[in-house]
Amino acid sequence: MTCQDIFNYCFHSIKSIYPEREAREIIFYLLEMEYDIKRTDLITKKNISLTGDQKDKINAQLKRLMNKEPVQYITHTALFCGMPFYVDSNVLIPRPETEELVQLSIELIKNVPSPVMIDMCTGSGCIAIALKKKLPHATVYAVDVCKHALSVAEVNSRRHNTNIYFMCADVLNATHMFPSCNLIVSNPPYVCDSEKADMDCGVLHYEPHKALFVRDNDPLIFYRTLAHHAQRILTSGGILCVEINRRFGKQVKLLFEKNSFTGVTLIQDIHHADRFVVAKKS
Repeated sequence: MTCQDIFNYCFHSIKSIYPEREAREIIFYLLEMEYDIKRTDLITKKNISLTGDQKDKINAQLKRLMNKEPVQYITHTALFCGMPFYVDSNVLIPRPETEELVQLSIELIKNVPSPVMIDMCTGSGCIAIALKKKLPHATVYAVDVCKHALSVAEVNSRRHNTNIYFMCADVLNATHMFPSCNLIVSNPPYVCDSEKADMDCGVLHYEPHKALFVRDNDPLIFYRTLAHHAQRILTSGGILCVEINRRFGKQVKLLFEKNSFTGVTLIQDIHHADRFVVAKKS
């Protein structure tokens, strides 16, 4: 049996569920992460022998894919900033746009000699860990309200040999005290409940709603509280850098301006959608 034979079998099993290009990418991902079968192995028609247990495992995984379960949860691996992260249903799957948030944060803080950074709503820990890998001299804290999410983040921190201080705390508790820092970075919940109808069922059925959604009557609740924390704990000239719902870019910018931040900037992502807001404490 060749690697191409395995790919064809898997692809034809799910192609009626997904668009063709997406189905191909999903199977490429599954085979590489779980069975170390790379795209070049398909081209060279490399031979491979699968045990009966492996064949059963593939069939079980294909059934999960046919139910629209994200392949990252099936493989327990998501790639972020070129690094593999363990993920399960306790944490969101990192998105490419959030890699831009990391790069933006690095550019904003790279000239601070020994920066202290806090990643609020850390989830899998991907932002905090990527920042620590890029800026090893930094002190990095990672905060989340979910103990299960923090357990995942700690697994990833050990995997990447990063010394990060994890804190179980509710970011929405405006009276909670966090350490003084030079940078607050956050990708908080920002999808409105009313947007659920437009979302992929794989996201709705499998990713944690608490990490995704906010109520329609208060969509900026996290940004308002983050601004409050930032005014208390950011050093003079410190930076608040957040990912946002593209629908509310101007509102988040105005909120930060009303909270006495300076140089508030709305930044678009690679898809030209309003995606980040940066603000400086005077």
